[in-house]
Amino acid sequence: MSTDCLVLLIEDSVMYMNLFILYDDEKKSFFLCGKKITSTGVDWLPFSFHCESEKVVKSFTRLIMEDTVNMCLYNFNDLPANCNDISFDTLYEMKSEECEISTYFEEEDYYEDITEYLEMLKNVKNDYNI
Repeated sequence: MSTDCLVLLIEDSVMYMNLFILYDDEKKSFFLCGKKITSTGVDWLPFSFHCESEKVVKSFTRLIMEDTVNMCLYNFNDLPANCNDISFDTLYEMKSEECEISTYFEEEDYYEDITEYLEMLKNVKNDYNI
């Protein structure tokens, strides 16, 4: 079974970090999936975590990213309903202009603004599965 949902991508070009965040309505938690992407030839391992608290999501992003990031909101309409079946590579390959809803370049001090985005991920959804 698949579903569609909002996905926030935060990219940090200083730390070379890409972090996808979406809300898992079944588990009532945020799903964080990220990876360092560099041109140095190092194949960094991806990571994925569930987190119930918006405060902890904010703290985690603050820990792994600098103060200025690019953020993009996507509508991915063919994700597995179970977040455990979603990989970084799946999300990274799905990102495209066709799925893009909005983009914010060089968002400074995003740490304060991210609360809005997390609330949106949590509350803007479809109540059906495709």
